[in-house]
Amino acid sequence: MSARKAAILRGEVPPGMSAAQAAWYREFWSAPQDERPHNGLPVLVPYPPELQVTPEHPRAVVTVAAGKMGEALLEVSGPLMAKYAERVGADFLVLTWPGAPGWRMSAKYGICRAFDHYERIIYFDADVIVREAAPNLFAACEPDEVGFVDELPFHRKHPSHGVENDFLAMRERLGFAPLPMAGYLNTGTCVASKIHRPLFEPPASEIPAAFLAEQHLLNCRLQVGVADGSIKLKLLPRECNYQEWTDRQFRKAPPTAVLHFSGMKDRSSRVAMMRRVAEGKPLRGGPGNELKALLAEIGFQEIPACECNKKQKQMDRWGVAGCLKNRAEIVRWLRAAASLTNFYAKIMATPKAMAVIPPAHWLDPISWLVDESIRRAD
Repeated sequence: MSARKAAILRGEVPPGMSAAQAAWYREFWSAPQDERPHNGLPVLVPYPPELQVTPEHPRAVVTVAAGKMGEALLEVSGPLMAKYAERVGADFLVLTWPGAPGWRMSAKYGICRAFDHYERIIYFDADVIVREAAPNLFAACEPDEVGFVDELPFHRKHPSHGVENDFLAMRERLGFAPLPMAGYLNTGTCVASKIHRPLFEPPASEIPAAFLAEQHLLNCRLQVGVADGSIKLKLLPRECNYQEWTDRQFRKAPPTAVLHFSGMKDRSSRVAMMRRVAEGKPLRGGPGNELKALLAEIGFQEIPACECNKKQKQMDRWGVAGCLKNRAEIVRWLRAAASLTNFYAKIMATPKAMAVIPPAHWLDPISWLVDESIRRAD
């Protein structure tokens, strides 16, 4: 394994690569062979087949669960979506068409077939947890409006992710006009009517099967439609698509928020975290759990050689008071492991870590990691 590949799999962003690109490669290398995304090469997406559906309502809550990962996510999120559909007076429709071979995200083009049977839909990605207090999104938009949440402000706060630049490059490559950037909409949650079907159809020609390509294309189409007046766009409040990457562990999410577990590339952690929410358990754990989450936040699964899982469990047994009492011992654990693995240099070379750790603590990140973990658990 090359050093560059190893760095990406550890959650680092190598020089000359955007965070979005690194995330794409990390997902590619981490996925089972039969679910790996297409390597950015042009692909022609076939038109999805007709659905065998007998509607009971003119509206539907729709999700896509293609492949083994989609099934694992739906096992957790599906029952809550079904309850939500019943509450808002809609059918619950699960789409399983796999899309183009090797490009899992192209399965979302199957959404267009829902409009063969339904006048309006609410769409949720399979990694969305719809809690009991979630708002009725049908009521958030008029029937002639399409509703999305704008995530452009977050990308501009985190330009190292490279999403806006990737979108602009894709827009140029696909031949769309260079219209002003009024927003960039996340497609993990939306409200749409039959008149908006063209937004969700597969492209007529080849498209690079790259990270976020399907979302980039929909944003291109929306820009054109809004500019020429053929589409009425309703920007939904953040709570309608509250993304985990914008607020780790949903620390500030209101009870009404629709929780979207986007940006989580560790698949098992994502499913486990979703299950905790679905079961009504708090996401935040003890100091050890907070330390694990904080390490992931700065781009590391663990500190090599530290026996992190064992140490984290001990910290959780101690609790906040015990960790404060044993703070020096915890710092000693982590410093010993860090000195053996060149961890300090790795932190300094990781943009994500430098963005999270306050500059005043760059020379002693271990003490800050311990103190911040205890503070977050308190």
